Amino acid sequence: MKPKIIEIDSFGKPGDGVLTVAVIQKDIPYEVKRIVWIYGVEDSKERGNHANLDTIQTFFVLNGNIKVSLTNEDGIEEVFELSKKNQGLVVPPNYWRTLVFSEDAILLVLNSHDYEETDYVRDIQDFLIQK
Repeated sequence: MKPKIIEIDSFGKPGDGVLTVAVIQKDIPYEVKRIVWIYGVEDSKERGNHANLDTIQTFFVLNGNIKVSLTNEDGIEEVFELSKKNQGLVVPPNYWRTLVFSEDAILLVLNSHDYEETDYVRDIQDFLIQK
């Protein structure tokens, strides 16, 4: 599995309100076990800086924008700019992630697993040599 942007169906129009509906197993390719949201991050502040060994995540930016850098175990990096409210970024296991937030950004994260510290690699050198 590789990282990918997904488009979620939206209905309505600005001014009247827009409804976006994500369906588990259709739009989100796994069962969601944990939901996290992050806000109040200083402009241009980095977060993340870890990899998950088993957890799949999908990132949705509810406000502002976030630059997501994903590095695989071979050290190959892909960068995604998230700002559209009907788009998500599916992040498979074994990708180092670094996120840079705009001042007003709100990030919603859907996780395939409950939190377990043993799922996290917090040193990029350890991550790159684990192969």
